[in-house]
Amino acid sequence: MEILWQKRFETGHEAIDLQHHYFVDLIQRIHAELNDATSAEHQAHLVRELIKYADFHFTSEENLTRAAPHEAWLLHQERHAELLAESRYNAEKLKSGQMSADDFIDFLYFWFIGHTLHEDMQLIAALPKATA
Repeated sequence: MEILWQKRFETGHEAIDLQHHYFVDLIQRIHAELNDATSAEHQAHLVRELIKYADFHFTSEENLTRAAPHEAWLLHQERHAELLAESRYNAEKLKSGQMSADDFIDFLYFWFIGHTLHEDMQLIAALPKATA
């Protein structure tokens, strides 16, 4: 499965959209390299890069959306923690051979699409208009 940037991913928040665009590019690059990784170490480095970027992005997004209603912001922060935990779990499955590289990429694809189009859009919509 391949992910390409689409206008529907735009939240209307410039900084978040820029990070999302980079995230799509990162998923594409990792997709291209993961199956061709020459060693388990190379594969692990690719996955580690993705998880570190996701952690950075989530922290940044949380800082950029603190003006959202408190309950919505807290729920979003909890969802980010769940996604990171799920990513680490799937990374371990990939490393141990319990998950294929293609299945890991599918997980990333559905994670990005689902989280961006539903959860991020809802949070951005809850922001006061001056911050979005």
